[in-house]
Amino acid sequence: MASTRSRAPLAAAPAAGGWPASPAAAAAPCHGWKSGAALVARLLSFSLVGAAATGVQYLVLALLVRGFAMEPVLASGLGFSLSAALNYALNYRFTFRSRKRHCEAAAKFAALALMGLLWNSLVMAVAIRAFGLSYLTAQLAATATVLAWNFIGSELWAFRARA
Repeated sequence: MASTRSRAPLAAAPAAGGWPASPAAAAAPCHGWKSGAALVARLLSFSLVGAAATGVQYLVLALLVRGFAMEPVLASGLGFSLSAALNYALNYRFTFRSRKRHCEAAAKFAALALMGLLWNSLVMAVAIRAFGLSYLTAQLAATATVLAWNFIGSELWAFRARA
């Protein structure tokens, strides 16, 4: 027979004097640690998804530059655009486990990706034309630049659950 009693939360508010109200409250992890661990887990998942998407971008970049003699900044932009679709799908499903409707999440992600594409193209152009770096070295610099932008924007805006 099911009990109709309500269950008390594991972590109760501290008693007078700042001490935990019960041993269970003392043993429960604090909210900051729990959310910090979840943030680290999302960052790790985001990095793995990003590695897969980056692999697609670099493959397209190398294929277009070496196989079709395309200009590297344009080839990088095309690779970035293709990898963004994979990045969105995997982050929506696995990293952020978003419950937002795709029309909302995809629109926000597209805005982030467009800004990321602009950063990527700018860093590629400056690294190649101003500093004379090879296109692959320039792409490494562009990838590092865009990574932080994409994670912060995805975490705080594109996939964030409604408050």
